[in-house]
Amino acid sequence: MAKFRTYLEVITPEKLKRRFSTPGIPWDSNLHPCSSQYQDILLHINSSVKEELEYCRYARGEGYNPYCGNETVDDQPKSKLGRKDLKTFEDAFRAAETRWNYGNRLFNGCMKDVSKEVMPVPQDMRRRPVFSPWEGDEVDRDRLYAGQDFWRGTTKRKLCNSNTICVIVNCSSPWSRQGEEIMWRGVAGTLIADQLEDSGYRVELWACRAGTDTNYDSEGCDVDVYTSTLVKDSSQPLNWPIMINTMTGWYYRTITWVSFYHKGYKSHNHLGYPVNNLQPWQAAVLLRKDFDLDLDLHDQGIVLVEDVWDKDAALEKTTEILQRFTGEELYTA
Repeated sequence: MAKFRTYLEVITPEKLKRRFSTPGIPWDSNLHPCSSQYQDILLHINSSVKEELEYCRYARGEGYNPYCGNETVDDQPKSKLGRKDLKTFEDAFRAAETRWNYGNRLFNGCMKDVSKEVMPVPQDMRRRPVFSPWEGDEVDRDRLYAGQDFWRGTTKRKLCNSNTICVIVNCSSPWSRQGEEIMWRGVAGTLIADQLEDSGYRVELWACRAGTDTNYDSEGCDVDVYTSTLVKDSSQPLNWPIMINTMTGWYYRTITWVSFYHKGYKSHNHLGYPVNNLQPWQAAVLLRKDFDLDLDLHDQGIVLVEDVWDKDAALEKTTEILQRFTGEELYTA
């Protein structure tokens, strides 16, 4: 029986370029969106936080340690983790599945700080009744007897081509960022997901990380590592304590780092270089979905939250994205 359920794949540059090649143009042309990708990508996809923890425990069982030498979680600077009580990786694994009271208070305080500001309200896409004198689905007798338009139907307004919105929080972070700074992108992503669900959208929330030169193979060739974890499925309510954990610095620098393990490869001490400003093809790889790279991601139901490190950036990103679901242009002076 498998010790984990994480989806693993090694994606070669040729496979990647053939997948995203433009019809009529050779796959090895430099005109494709991913033509600059020349290293293999190790793709790890988890359909839940529980799956990611299964894989991390498997990785630890194989002797994997993302830190230098024999360092442990307790040896890491507490300001980088944003938490002081974790001593071992197993402590982190157990903490990921339980409510972190201090983190919940901190996260909710951040949420309140941002939500106090006036933000755009997404256009409600739920079906609403409309009446016509000529056609509809059924007759409203009360309106008929009152001499009003009596044919009843429903309509809704769609501002993108998907009823399900995938909110991707790019959890990549350079070492220079402190643990509490990392949490702000989670604040923005959660606010966006919450507002869109209130407006009738089905929302998935993903925690993703893309990094270059993270691992290397037996011949010393560098490879990139892309990981993604589904934090909230579109059919389920948001599990706030678990979601908050996944958006923290300590989760990223313990659990996410352990998830870089891939049998047959080793990790560099620096764990590679985080990728910000994810390209559409990279989002497609992380979610293992096919997008039209000629269309805006928003029109395909994809929302990217990245490069958010403080309250002002969280408010700016939340406003920018929610504005696109109002059907109105965002005014800037």
